[in-house]
Amino acid sequence: MAENKIEIGSHCLISWNVGIADSDFHPLEPAQRVIDAQALAPFFKNRPPRPKLNTAPVKIADNVWIGMNAVILKGVIIGENSVVAAGSVVTKSVPRNTVVAGNPATVVKTFTA
Repeated sequence: MAENKIEIGSHCLISWNVGIADSDFHPLEPAQRVIDAQALAPFFKNRPPRPKLNTAPVKIADNVWIGMNAVILKGVIIGENSVVAAGSVVTKSVPRNTVVAGNPATVVKTFTA
């Protein structure tokens, strides 16, 4: 789901149940979440406007493989030829030719060519 922009390059493999988020989808502050819930409730009359969400585009370069159940968070750029292991939570950008794994995802391998 995108509030801002999610860009996916050519020849990418994205497995099932992968989450790609360019925002937090809901405010983090408790009082703002109450307003957000009211703004989204279809039965709530005179709904208030949704609070502003922090967004940052996500870019997935060419020839990237993202394993099942991985989560890519806002503002992340995944470099060309990289691999995101299954179940990883990517919170920071990934250099090209790199394999990342874990929560939060860390570099586990770099390809030489």
